[in-house]
Amino acid sequence: MEHRSEPLTESCYYILLCLSMGESYGYKIMSRVKALSQGLVTIGPGTMYGALSNMIQKGWISQAGQEGKRRIYRLTTQGGDVLDKEIQRLEQMLACARAAFSQMEEKLP
Repeated sequence: MEHRSEPLTESCYYILLCLSMGESYGYKIMSRVKALSQGLVTIGPGTMYGALSNMIQKGWISQAGQEGKRRIYRLTTQGGDVLDKEIQRLEQMLACARAAFSQMEEKLP
């Protein structure tokens, strides 16, 4: 098992987030990412399938089956843990930013 110390890429974060909502296939994940990010993030097929392959190798996701040509992916327990840690990291960063801005506002005339 791989222990992650680096932040997730935006693509990996959103793919794991989508798979935390249930099993899915590539095109549907790409559509969900765009919807979840309110259009701010778009993942193309090359990035998508490269990220999926990478996350399978790391044990974060697995192939759950196949429907015709569509490969269905699911989040593993390890992938869920990675996503949880990333969300905690992002929340901590946001809390630090809010505290810093609050301190700056207190110093303003």
